[in-house]
Amino acid sequence: QLRRVGVPAAALHQERAPREREAILQALAPGDSARKKPTAGPPRLVYLSPELAMSAGFAETLRRWAPRVSLVAIDEAHCVSKWGHDFRPCYRQLGSLRSLMPNIPFAACTATANPPGGGGG
Repeated sequence: QLRRVGVPAAALHQERAPREREAILQALAPGDSARKKPTAGPPRLVYLSPELAMSAGFAETLRRWAPRVSLVAIDEAHCVSKWGHDFRPCYRQLGSLRSLMPNIPFAACTATANPPGGGGG
């Protein structure tokens, strides 16, 4: 939906087809040819699932991205506060990303929280 309003965004997670994941990774790679095109370029906003961020071998990818990252936003924050850190075990490990990106701010976000007193599951 963000791309429809002109925001270059991408979602990178395990449910994407391998070819789609590779295309996103290539667009984010420093020095890629897409940056040289005036109408194209790397996504400015990337949704990265915590599971993929913490997967084996992905740390090097994150380290390469670090110079191009302005903010790391962790999604589903309301679930962690409601159900605890065991909601998705990889959430407990996300703090280790700070060592890969020490000068970049981190934010916990949610797009689907229930309103105060609204209940829900």
